[in-house]
Amino acid sequence: MPKSIEDVLFEIVSVCESMELDFAIMGETPFQQSIMQRRQRFELSSHWLYFVTPEDLILLKLLANRPRDLGDVADVIFVQGELDQKYLQQWAGILGITDRLNENLTPDA
Repeated sequence: MPKSIEDVLFEIVSVCESMELDFAIMGETPFQQSIMQRRQRFELSSHWLYFVTPEDLILLKLLANRPRDLGDVADVIFVQGELDQKYLQQWAGILGITDRLNENLTPDA
């Protein structure tokens, strides 16, 4: 019998008690399609896992715009180092979050 998405997510959360994971069910917007095309695939114990790119994670966090998301953006920028600035600026403009992006990309004086 197939499991519901809630059952699957509960099992994943139960297994990963020591880490935080965000899940999203992708729709059909151009941005969501871009995320799916750019996702990165990694193998773990003979299973494939897919992760959003650092750039897409930054954009998703800026869209959510919660204080903890903005902290996550700073962490991703710090850890990742070099990012695809053209991609970030293009999608930030389309998504209406250019100001948020630029505020987070500019280091404090």
